[in-house]
Amino acid sequence: MVRLIGTRLPRNRTVDFSWQSLIDPISIGQFERDYFSKKPLHLKARHAPETGLGTIDGWREILRGQALRIEGHRAFVDIDPAADPEQTLATELDTLLQQGGPVIVNKIDKIHPVVKSIASTIATGLSARTVVNAYISPHRKDAQDLHADDHEVVVLQLHGTKRWTIGSSIARGMVASNLFKIDHGALKRHAREHDQFRVIDLEPGDLLYLPRGMFHQATSVGAVSIHLTFSALRPTGLDFAEVVLKKLITDVESRDYFPKFEEGDDNAAIRAHMDRMTERLETLGRDDDIRRGFIDLYREISSGRRDET
Repeated sequence: MVRLIGTRLPRNRTVDFSWQSLIDPISIGQFERDYFSKKPLHLKARHAPETGLGTIDGWREILRGQALRIEGHRAFVDIDPAADPEQTLATELDTLLQQGGPVIVNKIDKIHPVVKSIASTIATGLSARTVVNAYISPHRKDAQDLHADDHEVVVLQLHGTKRWTIGSSIARGMVASNLFKIDHGALKRHAREHDQFRVIDLEPGDLLYLPRGMFHQATSVGAVSIHLTFSALRPTGLDFAEVVLKKLITDVESRDYFPKFEEGDDNAAIRAHMDRMTERLETLGRDDDIRRGFIDLYREISSGRRDET
């Protein structure tokens, strides 16, 4: 069980635990085979490291010097690692925290060594880069509306009870990429009309895994709920395609004009040019240096050392 106290933690503190200890009794192989990107997993009372973020006082301490950002009806803290932790807590942020939120704290791992260690462990376990956000929600308030993410989600409940409404189907292929855009509105409408939902209550110490593309919504059912969300992004085929595309852009031949289009012609010259480009793409995709570079990047991501694209 996670111990939830509000004491201030040294900024150089680290922890030593494993992905296996987080998902026990599920084995790493079983998780990858049966759960990853396939179905949700709810595990009760994990033996997770103490974070000191299970109380409002803990958050009032760690967020000293940070700025509050209001966007529509939502409040955010975008963590600035350069902020002075000896400064007083911003008045508006202090008031919001005393009310129990709602507030979303983006990238808390940037200033919290234990959360950073958890993020690194999850990154290694899932071979994915991780981004960490915290959600502080008062009674009956939703952190977000019904939605599906373009990444895997690992949730660690720190305080209170959060009620998760989870779908049963997956919108396959949701991905964060410059090459691909997703119509989230259409997917949400389809989920509301056709998906089958169930409810899971997360208590302090519980861990929840959700695969990307699965619609969900979370609501605080107690006075205050606090949880950490670890967003995990494993490289996809489009990531490799972007690497090849960037290399292709540096190739002068790829920027040459196509032959002039002639009406009624069989377009043999145009087709020949497409053949050359196709061969060039294949050559680049099989280039040892490009592949080694991609694998090195993947290795860095899988080690938990890279949390930004």
